[in-house]
Amino acid sequence: TATATIYAVSKVANIDMKAHVLIMPSDHVVTDVLKFKQTVQKGVKYLTKNKELLTIGIKVSRPEVNYGYIQYITDASEAPIYKVKTFTEKPTREIANTFHRSGDFLWYSGIKLVRVETMLDLYQEHLPETAQLFEEVRPYLNTEAESSCIDKIYPQCETIPFRQAIMYKTGAVKVLIGDFGWTDLTLWGEVQSVHELDYLGNAVTGKQVAMYDASNCLVEVLDDKLVIINGL
Repeated sequence: TATATIYAVSKVANIDMKAHVLIMPSDHVVTDVLKFKQTVQKGVKYLTKNKELLTIGIKVSRPEVNYGYIQYITDASEAPIYKVKTFTEKPTREIANTFHRSGDFLWYSGIKLVRVETMLDLYQEHLPETAQLFEEVRPYLNTEAESSCIDKIYPQCETIPFRQAIMYKTGAVKVLIGDFGWTDLTLWGEVQSVHELDYLGNAVTGKQVAMYDASNCLVEVLDDKLVIINGL
């Protein structure tokens, strides 16, 4: 994701170096779009005056072991934007319980907001070889020559997640607290939680699904598929 991110940001840089970019995972759900939009607008307003990288942290509602966590410093001067104290990858159940009780931890959503010029500076500092490769081909991005240039440099780029390449290394990152009905669809239970359930707890998508003596089932099928669930 570090390479994919600088690729996208470099394309935007050719259009507007001072643009803001919002980088989001594609497999997440946001249920309150208005609140999400308001959160992003707060971030953009902050970044017009601050040369930093913002990540959106989600209020912790349970001790979840499948999410990453951000510990933040509770300074009210710039709320809801705070300095980041620590990042923690997927914790054990015991540690997740501690994070949940502490009140100063957020879930790491993977959503990032930053100005283009700030992001390119961060890459120059923390992933310089990959940054240099994209700097060399940037004049060709958004042109017919883009594809061949990317084919040439992509195998030379370091294979590393964005959070390890940039997020964990820089002191220029802050967290913006978001509360807009966020879910990371990494588990079947999470997929089920965003569906409407029938009176037996079944979540069904598909026009030709028949449920007999079935409860707490998740059924995801195309409309042209016939599925019969019996005694499950």
